[in-house]
Amino acid sequence: EQDSGLHLYHELAHLPPAERIAQALGQQQQRYIETPEHERVLNVGDAIRELTRLCGATAVTAVSFFDMELIEVLPSLDPLLPLSPVLPVVANIIEASKDWIAGRGRASQAKYLAALARISEPDRGGLEYEHYERTRLNLHHALALIEASHGMSSVEERAKILEQSRPMRVRAWRVRMLLRLNQGDLAGARRCLRRSELLQLQDGAESHYVGTSAGFELITCSRAGDLLGVKTAVDALQLLADKHAGWRPMLLLGQSRYRELQGDLPAALEIAKTGLELTPPGRHLVYPLLAASLVRILRELGQPAESARLGEEHAATAERERLTARDLHLELAQTLAESGTTERAVELIAPWLDWVQENGATGLASGFVFEARARVALAMQDRAAFEKYCEMCAEEITHD
Repeated sequence: EQDSGLHLYHELAHLPPAERIAQALGQQQQRYIETPEHERVLNVGDAIRELTRLCGATAVTAVSFFDMELIEVLPSLDPLLPLSPVLPVVANIIEASKDWIAGRGRASQAKYLAALARISEPDRGGLEYEHYERTRLNLHHALALIEASHGMSSVEERAKILEQSRPMRVRAWRVRMLLRLNQGDLAGARRCLRRSELLQLQDGAESHYVGTSAGFELITCSRAGDLLGVKTAVDALQLLADKHAGWRPMLLLGQSRYRELQGDLPAALEIAKTGLELTPPGRHLVYPLLAASLVRILRELGQPAESARLGEEHAATAERERLTARDLHLELAQTLAESGTTERAVELIAPWLDWVQENGATGLASGFVFEARARVALAMQDRAAFEKYCEMCAEEITHD
């Protein structure tokens, strides 16, 4: 930060913006020249390049561990953006990473897509080839995870790109597995899992797979009510949580769901509450998922009023933080419908019905939206809507 001129830029706050960066760069370069050769570190140009690389690499690492604080220690690259086409690309990826960790899934996806489109242009967004290739693969992997959780067929094309890189081929098969799980193809998911495990054994330390899909696998198995799948995911998450605290809220989500599926609702509720205490909204993507669990468990415990009250509070928080809260909205809608507040229930689900159509979501991702709408229709005694959404749900849950 010092060698790039950013430190001086902040000291020159009294200057007009147009002059600040020029003055900062000029003064820092002069300092470099005047520094004895054996005491020099980097000239301004090299420092900017290395700072940019460091920021990009740190963002990728932070996403792997849900570590918002790690990203927040990075200096803003905004003053330097006009200096190189690379800088806006990296700045966009950093913002996308923040959105990912915070739980703003749709915003994150849009920014990752924009970054990938920019580096796909002839100048590669100004990236040197090695940096370009690493960035391209990381973007495809991030998008594949999101799209697999939505059951989108575009995942296969991204997986083909990933498996061309030996260190990324385990990830390619994990996202294929996630896609199969979300499409209800359990046999296909098992085949992909076996393939990924075989490659993991072959690659050993060369593989870049460090459990990055484990959270998505848990969420999918949780939505499917797959007790064994949730248990397997919890075991994997325990290993990750032991190494980094950022995985602990995801582990608690899994442990709560596991207890819930076993029928121990009081224990599931306490674990979900503990998880929410560890995840301030906008700091971890698991927050709206834990809130959804809380709403569902309270409803199952026969506490609809408390379920609705807390659900509305968390829904308002999610809206304020611009979080993607599909699961929370669906669970809250079902609680409200059972309590007779059907108009609000329909209002909560409607945007997600549009989302399914707009994004081509299939399998569990769309099936559970239709299921929630069918349950609301049942509470409304709307037979036609109930049969319609039940049929749509069945088509997606049994998707071939």
